[in-house]
Amino acid sequence: MTAEFKVAEGESAVFAMDEVGSDAVPRPCSGEEAEELLAATVAFWRSQLSASRRQRQPKIQASWPWTADIVTAWHRISALPHAP
Repeated sequence: MTAEFKVAEGESAVFAMDEVGSDAVPRPCSGEEAEELLAATVAFWRSQLSASRRQRQPKIQASWPWTADIVTAWHRISALPHAP
């Protein structure tokens, strides 16, 4: 997966990632839909992180395409020192 965004200072770019098959054509995503997807994603991760606090491991389906990347990021973030 790759993406490139060129924005000037003060500008923003809206995007959403979606799992598609090799024969599927990516579809456009409106700014409103991207905001809704972001809100749902944030809510999902808040619930996962809250449920995972004792486990120190997020609960993610192994079949999800970005599982390995997210688990790696989780371990790196967890290794950061905590604020006093």
